[in-house]
Amino acid sequence: MSTIFEEVLERGKEIGVKEGEEKNKLRVALNCLIKGMDIETISEITDLPVERIELLKTAVREENAANR
Repeated sequence: MSTIFEEVLERGKEIGVKEGEEKNKLRVALNCLIKGMDIETISEITDLPVERIELLKTAVREENAANR
């Protein structure tokens, strides 16, 4: 029988793993955008929604414009 503490700890680990996976997908998407890949292909590779990649692309453009 597991304790509440063990259940909470396990749930925390699951959340941490999911957050890590999401961060890695975003990193891959960013690298693909930098290489000039199209958004639909990036979406297929990363399983991220096209809308999320479009937001990432917009953020990159804005950051590049601010650094000029």
